[in-house]
Amino acid sequence: MTTWSIYRNSRNEFLLHRAGFSWLAVFLSPVWALSRRLYKTSLLLAVLGPICWSGLEKALSHAGSPLARSLLSLLFLVAWGLLAGHYANRWHRYVLEREGCALTASEMPESAPSAKR
Repeated sequence: MTTWSIYRNSRNEFLLHRAGFSWLAVFLSPVWALSRRLYKTSLLLAVLGPICWSGLEKALSHAGSPLARSLLSLLFLVAWGLLAGHYANRWHRYVLEREGCALTASEMPESAPSAKR
């Protein structure tokens, strides 16, 4: 379920926020963060990804067969991507609210029940 919200910051700039799953964050988390002007988050993701990957490779070097290492690596990549996609837009909303941005408008999803009687 995707909803769109408009936030206004202290400089009277309007920022668009999309709630829901982010496929861009699944495949390119640092690029997703840059597109939201989350520069520190982008840097952290760009540094943290390779560090986690090298740690995983060290941990898997003691695993049995190459097939087991490949499957565990694939499982790690899928889990990393799904977590990033699930929490990316929530993180963006948290950062907007932490910076003092005010919610100006929000679109109700189409599947929501109508308030009309």
